[in-house]
Amino acid sequence: MNSSMTVSDIVRTLPSASAVFLRNGIDYCCGGKRTLEEACATASADLATVQQALDALSSNDGNASLHMDLWKTGFLVDYILHNHHDYVRAATPVIREKLTKVRTKHGERFPEIHAIGELFEDLVQTLQGHLQDEEEHLFPHMRAMSDAKDSGKPLDASLLASMRLEVNKHEMEHTDVGKKLERMRAITNNFTPPPGACQTHQAVYHLLQEFCDDLMQHVFIENAVLFAKLDQPLLSIL
Repeated sequence: MNSSMTVSDIVRTLPSASAVFLRNGIDYCCGGKRTLEEACATASADLATVQQALDALSSNDGNASLHMDLWKTGFLVDYILHNHHDYVRAATPVIREKLTKVRTKHGERFPEIHAIGELFEDLVQTLQGHLQDEEEHLFPHMRAMSDAKDSGKPLDASLLASMRLEVNKHEMEHTDVGKKLERMRAITNNFTPPPGACQTHQAVYHLLQEFCDDLMQHVFIENAVLFAKLDQPLLSIL
């Protein structure tokens, strides 16, 4: 992979690259516009090592055949809703319950679990309003725009510009979510359970890692694939 490619372009080309970036602490969702060289420098990751890992990946993995950039907007939105929004809502009560158990039984021995629980609740609260806003406003508008384009109807430049402002707001919220994810990785020592952690405690760290990794992919798909669809008709009009 060329070090001048952006991180998001690399993941679009090679979806399994996301695992390499996660291992090296590289933000490929909110920080996806950085070049590989810039991203490695920001994460204090060795560029040559990361490039070697990327070059070793096979582009024929299961995710590579998804070709999300070719999906219709409606299909892409449905994928985000069912694969990511539904997951957030299903996983949240499970993680919350296990965090409560660990805090109640082992909070004095592992005081960091309180900060982890507070950060998780802060993250969930942010997501609740964000997901609802997407479902009630942004996604329906993007579906309508896509349907109009497919039917050959003219696209209103002022409406598209208004939608770009709406997308800008969501991208800023994604940046806030990304900062919370960085904080979660830091206070959990990259989701490494402390020595002496019981099975429930270990399970919490594993579930939190799954939750945060899914959220990284979730934000990447919206920023780098879905929102990019808006710029295509917008640029053709302006």
